[in-house]
Amino acid sequence: MAILLVFEIFNTMQIRKSIINLLLVILPMVSMAQERHFKSKQELMGFLYKSAYQAQREYRPKEALHYIDLLLQVDSNSIQAHNLKGYVYEESFANYDSAMICYQKTLQLDSNYVKGYVNIGHLYYLKREYAKANEHNKRAIEIDSNYADAYFNLGWICNEENYLYEAIGYMRKASQKGSQAAKKWLEEFEAEDWRRDGAKEPKKEEE
Repeated sequence: MAILLVFEIFNTMQIRKSIINLLLVILPMVSMAQERHFKSKQELMGFLYKSAYQAQREYRPKEALHYIDLLLQVDSNSIQAHNLKGYVYEESFANYDSAMICYQKTLQLDSNYVKGYVNIGHLYYLKREYAKANEHNKRAIEIDSNYADAYFNLGWICNEENYLYEAIGYMRKASQKGSQAAKKWLEEFEAEDWRRDGAKEPKKEEE
């Protein structure tokens, strides 16, 4: 009898906690919505996206996911929403499988969505599946030859594998296309010239 009572109390506490968490998300949104009348579906979606993005920036990932799910109820084909959801899973929860599903969804909606390829490539990099990571970043460059992050990612992978000559080439391209991270890498590499001594010979396949 005592065990059943404790279980009932526990369940009640869990339900209360879930309700409180939900109210913490909904009440601010209701309050803000009362202050403004959304003139269109796009305005509502913009509000939800900005709220999700802000929540993620302020290290409130669960709240961010709530906003994204609300956005997807308005438009289940929002590429930006699926992409942001993947980012939250990847960065805040290290849930790479869920992130992969979200990023793959962006490519199902638009096969030329460059960020989708780069993000999937990054997940493969984190899993140390470098060949697949390279493949996705190169596909991104085929779509947009000025996408700096794709060149940077390829350079970083070459650096990890100690193919420094290829890494330098990719980092230079990334820097030329505006990547500050690539510029910093090149500056640091020049200051560590000794690293060239252990570099592998360039890959035989054409990059």
